[in-house]
Amino acid sequence: MASAPRVMLQRPGVPGVPANTPPSDEFHICVQRYANDLLDEVERLEVAQRTGSGTSPEFTSSMVTDADRLLRRAYRSPRRKPGKEIAWRVFVALALIGVGVASNNLKETWGIWLFVVSMTVALAGTIFDLVREEK
Repeated sequence: MASAPRVMLQRPGVPGVPANTPPSDEFHICVQRYANDLLDEVERLEVAQRTGSGTSPEFTSSMVTDADRLLRRAYRSPRRKPGKEIAWRVFVALALIGVGVASNNLKETWGIWLFVVSMTVALAGTIFDLVREEK
């Protein structure tokens, strides 16, 4: 895939920051980097939607909007630590094991209590995990 032409932006003014200072330079670098990332993402979307071979690239405004949304969502949502997710799923699995042990001892009072508590924890944990994955 041919590399898209890099975007060259004119240096924007930053309100409250004198021009040609380290903060102004860093702001310009960040804006330039985002513009290049946005162009790369638009190009990726365009290649994915291209129907014919040998057709010239056609960027649409919806592609730009979609690329911006994809980039911003990735930047806004912090990555969850896999250790926490694994620990949570192990906790839910242990609660399900508790349900199994309790279901074999439903004639005992402690079996009924263990069943109710374990089932509640397992259900709540599974629902919480599903809701968290949706975000």
